[in-house]
Amino acid sequence: MFKRWIASIFLVSGCLMASGMAFGAAITVTVAEVSEGTAEATVEWSFENSDEDVTEIFFDITFATDHITPQTTEEEIFGLPQDVPDGCLDNVSGIANQACILIDDGNPSVIRISLDNSPNNLPDFVPGGTITFDIDPSAEIGDDTELELRIETMLPEDADVDLNEGAVNIVDVTAVLNVQPPELDFGTQQTGTTSGPQSATVSNDGTDGVDLEIESIDVSGDFDLAGGTCSVGTILADGEDCTIDVTFSPSADGPTSGNLTVGSDAGETTNDNVELLGEGIPTDAELVINPDSFDFGELDIDADPACEDFTLLNDNEGGNNSLDIGTVSIASPFSVSDNCDGEELTPGASCVVEVCFDPEDEGTFTETLTATSDVNEAGSDVSGEGTAEAIVSVDPDFGPVDLGVGEPGEVITADGLVTNSGSADADLSCTASGDTDVISTDPDPLAATIPANDEVPFSISCALPEDGDEGDSFSVTLSCDVDEEFVGEHEITCEISTFEPLPVPTMQTWALALFALLMLLAGGIGVRYFRTN
Repeated sequence: MFKRWIASIFLVSGCLMASGMAFGAAITVTVAEVSEGTAEATVEWSFENSDEDVTEIFFDITFATDHITPQTTEEEIFGLPQDVPDGCLDNVSGIANQACILIDDGNPSVIRISLDNSPNNLPDFVPGGTITFDIDPSAEIGDDTELELRIETMLPEDADVDLNEGAVNIVDVTAVLNVQPPELDFGTQQTGTTSGPQSATVSNDGTDGVDLEIESIDVSGDFDLAGGTCSVGTILADGEDCTIDVTFSPSADGPTSGNLTVGSDAGETTNDNVELLGEGIPTDAELVINPDSFDFGELDIDADPACEDFTLLNDNEGGNNSLDIGTVSIASPFSVSDNCDGEELTPGASCVVEVCFDPEDEGTFTETLTATSDVNEAGSDVSGEGTAEAIVSVDPDFGPVDLGVGEPGEVITADGLVTNSGSADADLSCTASGDTDVISTDPDPLAATIPANDEVPFSISCALPEDGDEGDSFSVTLSCDVDEEFVGEHEITCEISTFEPLPVPTMQTWALALFALLMLLAGGIGVRYFRTN
């Protein structure tokens, strides 16, 4: 009852107002098409005034509620709570009065929109606002609901107003897959070479707001995918597109064909296949590598790299076709210079690369030097053996080692050093024979593992016996092996020598007296000489 009372108030207020004549105005409610299972749908309403000055208009939107219900918020109007459709007046401002109320919530229901700017003309509201409807979960395709328009009152009363009614329709919406062009012709291409890319465009031609996802991209024949902006998993909204690039690499002379096929989750397909055409023609170019095999032999892992030149040749001197080198590569422990990458070789022309062998570990290595081109791929087998060797030196050198002489009970020592300058560890073992109770080494016995590029110190001692005699000599032979192979020996010696003081000659008593007398006489003569002068 209250809603009808409010409507009557609006009607009475409209009848009390007057204005001049108008024509050509329009009220429009849009159509919302949504797929089955969608939870809500939104329509827009608009009012466009005429040149004949509509100042006030109240209009109703009537609809069945079998499948849709407007979303509303309770607000207080004229001191009473009213259900106001959400967003209905979002874009309406600058006029004397406006209202949007659910005046009847039965079936059908009625939403009344009231616009009043008397005595001034109403401006255009495009759009004036939105109305959002909840959709019943049971709604199925074809359960359409019309949004009917009826003018309750307006000023001037005889204004010409077009009514463009809307609807909420449950439809079978879908994305539309379209792949264009239907054919790509690559023309002629030298057999064994690869053409430049050509592109196909994949688009979603749908208009229902449903995305398209690419699920597969397949190409057949002598054709290959070569990039583009499409990939498996790419999602295209309405009107969006992406590209697929394809190249042609004929494997044999003569015409050939293939297909580019795109799969998606689109409900409709305009075209999902592109026919690919091309023709392979002969070429007399051929890439070869000289030598076609090479063995670097043995190389110590600590040595400088061993290097060798290899020649890449377009082996068609007197021919007509050039070739373009792509890349030249080889796996570790070999390496190759890149000075031929991208080079064009005219008939009979060549290019040189340097291949180096630099093993870090022991073992035999075999790899393939590979050169690619737009005509063919060439290879050369490259091998080498990484070795490791211990190189041991001893300081003092092998041979006689004289520790010198000393008194009984004295200990004579000398320092030594074993150095391994090689790339492998060395096992040193020395055996002493002879006067080992006098001459010894530290460590004793002299034995050690000397890591590659490392050194181990040692010392030799001669402990002369306290009861030894002058001239006693002692010797030890120190025989050494490295990795169980004899490398040399030391003949170590030392000797006892007792030190007695040397006698100092002295004068007899009479000689000393005579010497003193002579000194006194010489002094007297000297004094007299100076006085006479």
